[in-house]
Amino acid sequence: MGKTIETLRGQLPSFGDVVAVDSTDIPTYSNRYRKPCSDKDAGWGFKKNSAGDEYKWLGYKMHLVADARHEIPLLPIVSPANVNDSPMMIPLLEKNKSQISGLSFNYVLGDKGYDARENYRAVVEDFKATPIIDLNLRRRKGKPDRFEDIANEYGTPYCAWGIPMTFWGYDKN
Repeated sequence: MGKTIETLRGQLPSFGDVVAVDSTDIPTYSNRYRKPCSDKDAGWGFKKNSAGDEYKWLGYKMHLVADARHEIPLLPIVSPANVNDSPMMIPLLEKNKSQISGLSFNYVLGDKGYDARENYRAVVEDFKATPIIDLNLRRRKGKPDRFEDIANEYGTPYCAWGIPMTFWGYDKN
């Protein structure tokens, strides 16, 4: 797969400069009621679907980086379903950077599952890219008391590094 991606980079000059990171569930077809479970490597995953309903599955997660401009997936990492998305971001980016020669990210997009200080630090310092990650305010400890702590005088929110964010448009989906 790495050779195919390297060939694509020659055809598409902007390939890989804007990447998106996300994960998807992969249910296993083992008997979950059998003790012990017939698939010993699988884990229980839990999330809420788009309607807000709770969803559980026994199986795995595929963590994936994709070229956001051309919608082409790069190299994935598969983990048990109970592994959190956030700590998988850095190994996923490192794997793609090391196995695809000349791959260079300018922007890394992620949903609020990747909102962690270590992810911001790694994207900025290690990969020399700009992180564009949705803020996860639900589990923040020490939520700000004042508006000035989260936004400037024009109402522009600050990212985790204290830099004013830039509005790049709206997608109703």
